[in-house]
Amino acid sequence: MKKEKAATYMFLDDVRRDAVGKIRGLSTEELERGWERISETVLEIMVSNELVRREGLLILELTQRKTVGDEFFRHIIGLAADGFAPEHLVEIMTNVYWIEEPSGIDAMVNYMQLRGMLLVCLGISCFELSHFLQSLIPRQLLVRKAVEISGLDAWEGHIWHRETLRRTQERLQKLRDQAEG
Repeated sequence: MKKEKAATYMFLDDVRRDAVGKIRGLSTEELERGWERISETVLEIMVSNELVRREGLLILELTQRKTVGDEFFRHIIGLAADGFAPEHLVEIMTNVYWIEEPSGIDAMVNYMQLRGMLLVCLGISCFELSHFLQSLIPRQLLVRKAVEISGLDAWEGHIWHRETLRRTQERLQKLRDQAEG
């Protein structure tokens, strides 16, 4: 069992290094174009986390799996909802990652989805998850977006967290309204 866990983190680390290397080489313009995809990914992971913490993994089958537009992410959500062990989920999805060989923003988004959903399955808090996801966004892009949100001329990390949590709650309310309507 210990060897499986070590292999799981080795697989994840290889994907992380690949994704970081691919995003590091992007221009400011390419990062800007990818912001919406990154932002939506963060939101989907945060919403998934809140749903799972309240309702359990099966809720993903009823909500997220049907609404998420990204095929890679839908695949992860399906495996998680079907109860795959985290180490098997990681091995399957790292295989998919290496076969598809995503580039640029897509590589980082796929890593965020894989690692983020693994943390969701392990029951991480929203605060920790938000910090983890923030750590994967290039700082120059994160600072620029936080300044846009706040109107301030300085970086304040809590602004990004507060905005992410606000958007998560809005999305959850929308899901509740749809379920009731």
